[in-house]
Amino acid sequence: MNEFESTINTLARSNQSQVVLTRVSFGLSGNFSCEVTADAPSFATSIVSNTMEVVALPPSLPIIHTDKHYYGPGDVLYANCTSGPSRPPSDLMFFLNDAPYPADAHQVHPAPEGLFRSEIYGSIQLWPAHYERGAPILRCQAKIGDLYRDDAAVALYSGNSHPKIERVYTIEYDLINYSCFVNFFHIFVTVTSPGSAGSLQVCQFLLLLQIIVWANNT
Repeated sequence: MNEFESTINTLARSNQSQVVLTRVSFGLSGNFSCEVTADAPSFATSIVSNTMEVVALPPSLPIIHTDKHYYGPGDVLYANCTSGPSRPPSDLMFFLNDAPYPADAHQVHPAPEGLFRSEIYGSIQLWPAHYERGAPILRCQAKIGDLYRDDAAVALYSGNSHPKIERVYTIEYDLINYSCFVNFFHIFVTVTSPGSAGSLQVCQFLLLLQIIVWANNT
């Protein structure tokens, strides 16, 4: 009763139809009743009750971890998803291309300040049909009743769908009193002392050689 009374705000914010509570703690979760008594001479009394639950919503998105970086048709995906701290614990669910997949296991871990972290583990067999529209999307949804819903998602790229790094060919030559650096179609010449025209011709030759090498490898 003392905890309840300590949370009632000033009468200016409360009236005969509502009570404003501040500094609400989890201990206030439970049944609340409202009693109305008529004046004399009947003094009739009416009581209604309802349940209130104090909740703390997760401050961040759920986090997905997978066992590999790349997946292809025929692979088995192993993943886990962890929610942010909350009370009550979040309900977690996996979706692959928006189709729900039940988790293999579900755990709830205590967190500071009386909160909880939910965690689920799942394994999903990947088939060619999952890749018909590109990389499959694994999504983890966290929910707390009708109050909260948030999602995290990862794309399951296959090894051959990852952007390829173009081959780069670089030739460096140091000449006496002359340095020449050739990279693709760019030529950079630094003259350390007045050199002969023959040195510049060498650089031009190297540039031509570089273009030929690049053309043969593309």
